[in-house]
Amino acid sequence: MTSSKFLTFKVVLFTFLSVYISIFYYSLILPVVFFLGDEDRIDFWRKMLLVVNVIGPIAVAMVYFFYRPVAKHLKSLEMGTPLTDSQMVQSEKVFRRIENFLFFVGALSYLMGGLLNLGLDLVRGQPADSVYWTQRIILAITFGPLNGIISARLVNLAWLPAKYRMGITKFSSNRHRLSTFVKIGVPAMLILFVALLFSFVGVLNLFRYLDNIAPEQLWQHFALLFCLQFGFSLTLLFILLWENQAHIKNLQSQIDRLSSGSMNLSRRINIISFDDIGYLTAGMNRIMDDLQETFRQVDLSEDKVSETTNQTKVIVEQSQSRAQRIAELMNDVQQTESKEVEIIRRVVEDFENTLGLITEAIRQAQEQGQFIQKTSVSMNALMESFREISKLTLDANERFQLLSKTLDKGRNGLTRLLKHSARGCNPVMPTDALNR
Repeated sequence: MTSSKFLTFKVVLFTFLSVYISIFYYSLILPVVFFLGDEDRIDFWRKMLLVVNVIGPIAVAMVYFFYRPVAKHLKSLEMGTPLTDSQMVQSEKVFRRIENFLFFVGALSYLMGGLLNLGLDLVRGQPADSVYWTQRIILAITFGPLNGIISARLVNLAWLPAKYRMGITKFSSNRHRLSTFVKIGVPAMLILFVALLFSFVGVLNLFRYLDNIAPEQLWQHFALLFCLQFGFSLTLLFILLWENQAHIKNLQSQIDRLSSGSMNLSRRINIISFDDIGYLTAGMNRIMDDLQETFRQVDLSEDKVSETTNQTKVIVEQSQSRAQRIAELMNDVQQTESKEVEIIRRVVEDFENTLGLITEAIRQAQEQGQFIQKTSVSMNALMESFREISKLTLDANERFQLLSKTLDKGRNGLTRLLKHSARGCNPVMPTDALNR
């Protein structure tokens, strides 16, 4: 397995090569388009060398700065630490940002290089040819985006293993995807447009310097221009198809590993491009998620069916046992039916006898009630006699008490009389005592 340090070095190297190779081709074809002499060609190369040594390291440093989070994530994976969802999203954004950065750097670098060369000529006091510099700026503007696209594709080839090892299986957002037409068709049309534009400018300069060019040099010049244009166009198309084929080959390899042997629904296809192929991969992963969930539900249903079957078996066994018990009870009922009928008959007879006894008891109770009623009248008369005797007794008691008081008074008076008689006195007896 490729280490994270080697992948980082590979990304930086491909960035460096994409910048230098594009500028190298630009430095070859531009002197041919403008029919520059030996001295002008050497001076132009010196300027381009200065530009590439300024812009190239800056572009490489910026790519490395953008790529550092991905390098850290790859190092974490090497140490066995799984990435979080936020780290996955960050890695996806890094890949997108580097592609956009390379495109804009390529699109602006040639314009900035042309303006820098113009500024150097003006500083040196050299006369500025307006037609020449206008054509230079136009060619720089059109060649810059082409260089940016090619640089992004070469870097994509470099970090394809890094994308695979990141394990991105779905997109973090629903942003518009890069279609295959935009990814391949637009660069192909841009290559054709740049080739035609460079040829057109070459033809214009040919008529401009026609008087100073020999016929044999003219054919040599056109042959060289055609070879450069054709070779560079084929190289760019090869890079585009190579990058696209690398993505398809990696995807096919993952599908083959996924489908080989017993299919593991827990595995997913890693996204290695953010175009139609990447969205197709994400769609396949969603299908795998749905299949895994479906099979999980099927497994749960099978477990529930098995559990329900066991419960049904237990219930059936219990039902059979209960049915057997009911049959035994029915047999016992049939056996005791005649006994129960005899018992019920005896109970009815006993009930009839008891009813006769109750009727006789009621009759006797009625007779006793009449006797008690008569006895009650006698008792009422007796109680009335007792009340009368009690009243007479109370009156006699009162009279005895009054008599007792009178006797006490008489006894007291007699006692005083006896006392006076013993003293030799003749007391006069009380009038009330005499009266008594």
